Amino acid sequence: MPRTPDEIRVLTYNVAKNSLALDVCLTTLVEIYDVIFVQEPPWRVVRQAPSPTSRKGEDVIGTSNHPAWTPMFCPQPAGVAPRCIAFVSKGLVLLRPSLRRDLIDSRDIVLISLYSGRDIFNIMGVYSDADHTAIKLLAEKAHSLPPLAYMGGDFNCHSSEWDPDCRSHGTTAISLLDTASSVGLELAILSNPGPTFISHNPDLRPSVIDLVFVPPAQAVSLTTCLEPELKMRSDHVPISSFVPIRSSRVDASKRSIPLEVQIRFMDDIISQIEALPGPDLNSPDDVEAAASAVANTFADAFKRLAVNRSFTSRSTPWWTPECTASLATYRASLADDDWGAFRKLCKETKRKFFTSSYVVKELVFYTRLRKEMIPNANIGNFPTASFFVTDPELKVYKFL
Repeated sequence: MPRTPDEIRVLTYNVAKNSLALDVCLTTLVEIYDVIFVQEPPWRVVRQAPSPTSRKGEDVIGTSNHPAWTPMFCPQPAGVAPRCIAFVSKGLVLLRPSLRRDLIDSRDIVLISLYSGRDIFNIMGVYSDADHTAIKLLAEKAHSLPPLAYMGGDFNCHSSEWDPDCRSHGTTAISLLDTASSVGLELAILSNPGPTFISHNPDLRPSVIDLVFVPPAQAVSLTTCLEPELKMRSDHVPISSFVPIRSSRVDASKRSIPLEVQIRFMDDIISQIEALPGPDLNSPDDVEAAASAVANTFADAFKRLAVNRSFTSRSTPWWTPECTASLATYRASLADDDWGAFRKLCKETKRKFFTSSYVVKELVFYTRLRKEMIPNANIGNFPTASFFVTDPELKVYKFL
């Protein structure tokens, strides 16, 4: 379903702590979604940072990241992982997305405000555990929460109101509906209803526990739907929604040639230049005409093949056309062997990309200095060290 300039597209997805599933989403959905609410994100050691006290470096603990997205979550004490994280596209930078910890501060809930002129649009992602922790907290905070334009997530709550195979409608479900009503929302009707939780245990029946709440005017407009093709190895089905913001949305973006068509781009330019008649460059006008013809060839090819890209000042993504093909193979077969092949390819591709990155080379080089304890280098106090180091893949460093 195409998106209009007056709305943003939001995805809610419990990735079940699967880092590859989250990496794939952040890489492949850049041009499709504006906000992704992730429940049960992976939270682990992502790398070692140089340390003044340890040769091995210090563990950096976090989740997946991508230069096109800004992760937002409520920071927690050491050893406590957030259970809901919002990844906000940098294309929304002009709407000044803000994490509203002043209104609710929880590792299970992310409340974001978007500003468009005098209008404020609040959207919320939720993860509620088996003890209904987030649902209870929302009920307590309902009187102090602003009106919302969207609330979605994994609520771990069964009810006959949204699951036809459930025969009960308990007090927790009633509390959730009351809270949603108090912030101006109703349960969204899916355009393709079905179970949202499909356990890997075949003895457990599929159920509906992932929900989306939207304003009453949008609740029956069928702009919310399940996205089973994005599920991968998680036991939850992602849900997408269009959220109206009643104001023209301006993207911070640029046009570029996608990686998968760069070869075609160059081939088109070469073939068009070869087809140009060979002019006689006997005068300045002849040279100008030839240069204009070549420039027009580049411009025409770029206009035909370029697409809008979210603006970022960081590096290009690690994703390759081979990753796209491997993912398509897995989605078509859902076979364990194809998933294993996809994981292996992604791992090798990421390793190749990040080890070739100049910034990472500098980090590795710095860490190598500390591990090898280069003679004459005061590792604990670099400013007093004096030495030259030459690496065939890096520039020459001098520490004074």
